[in-house]
Amino acid sequence: MGKVVEDTVDAACLIMAAPTVLTGPHPAAGAMALMLNAFKPPLKYIALIGSFGWGSQIEKRFYDLLPQLKAERLATLLVKGLPTEEDYKLLDDYAQMVKEKLTSISEG
Repeated sequence: MGKVVEDTVDAACLIMAAPTVLTGPHPAAGAMALMLNAFKPPLKYIALIGSFGWGSQIEKRFYDLLPQLKAERLATLLVKGLPTEEDYKLLDDYAQMVKEKLTSISEG
């Protein structure tokens, strides 16, 4: 966990990817979120990519763990079950959106 916290010190964006476990983020992702909340890195953007098998509250529970982070929340990308070709296309589009956001920071 320390390496991730260290890497976020200079990061503009954090994208957490985690499966849903018992309607919330995987415990390892939840622990990481709590650690990041305590350190309050100066992120511009934060995002969540997740998967679920049935009902999920991963987005709410993930962001509930991060009340101290003042970063702009990007749209959440959730996939039900195993990813399909369409899901991979959505992920490519998502990556492009993040790239454009980060490029606008460096150009501004």
